[in-house]
Amino acid sequence: MRAFGLNPNDRPQAMEWGKTIKQVLDNVGTVEGSGSIPPPPTPVTYQLTTMATGNGSIMVLPKMATAGEKITVSVSPNNDYELAELYYFTSKGRVSLGMNTSFTMPDSDVKIGASFIAKTDGGNNKGGCKKAFIAFVWIAIIAGIIAMVASAL
Repeated sequence: MRAFGLNPNDRPQAMEWGKTIKQVLDNVGTVEGSGSIPPPPTPVTYQLTTMATGNGSIMVLPKMATAGEKITVSVSPNNDYELAELYYFTSKGRVSLGMNTSFTMPDSDVKIGASFIAKTDGGNNKGGCKKAFIAFVWIAIIAGIIAMVASAL
């Protein structure tokens, strides 16, 4: 302990285990005890999970991240499908990413989901109208052949 007092001659002196003020001041800046500095606090990490999706799949690595980290989502649509929207949920609600596959990690856990839609073929959904037209042409050809054969009999 340090204490200051006056000696009988009214001169200041330090009463720290019998040391003078000069001796005490010479030791200023020294570390007593273990001398170690405590480590900085561990950053808070948040969990990233993916939700089941239809017509495709999504994957995110790592599964844990700190707020502010850039997160990239791998998107794999099934055949004849494409990404319609990527989104995630936090404790604050739903956040739409649109077609973007990366985002900045918020300060909460995240559940990531995606919507996939059928690819379009010149305005024809999955080529459905085109396939119907081709089928119609074949039916017309076969019907014409049957009519010709029937008239020849």
